[in-house]
Amino acid sequence: MLGLFVNVPLSEAFSIQPEIVYSQQGAKAKDDYEMATYTIKNMKQTLGYINVPVMLQYNATPEFYLEAGPEFGLLISAQAKGDINGSTYKADNKESMNNFNFGAGIGLGYKFTPNLGMNARYIAGITKILKNDFGDSSKNTNFQLGVNYLF
Repeated sequence: MLGLFVNVPLSEAFSIQPEIVYSQQGAKAKDDYEMATYTIKNMKQTLGYINVPVMLQYNATPEFYLEAGPEFGLLISAQAKGDINGSTYKADNKESMNNFNFGAGIGLGYKFTPNLGMNARYIAGITKILKNDFGDSSKNTNFQLGVNYLF
């Protein structure tokens, strides 16, 4: 994940932090599986998003903060790769994915100096990844660790 953010103080205790980040997400199938007449092995799905989290931060101390807020994402790439019936398969499958992603995030951070800090964040996916998903298992949910530098 790589991006930019601006931190806007609302008061001494609260600030808002809109961000724009590129995030690569996806999944790997751990087991081989059968689907109709296909044997699928080593499946990997890679998704590229431009995400816009908008985090409300509570500054518990001058160095430590808690944060929560929504994350909006736009899918820019989707690549499936694996082995089907003994043949290598690699394809752009963006047309089978939803172009918009929405999630809710919570996290915490620590500022070592006024310009250098780190944070940890959990994003729970709310919208489904696949256009034709019949279950509820295809959501982007991830854990992020970050180092940030404020100019």
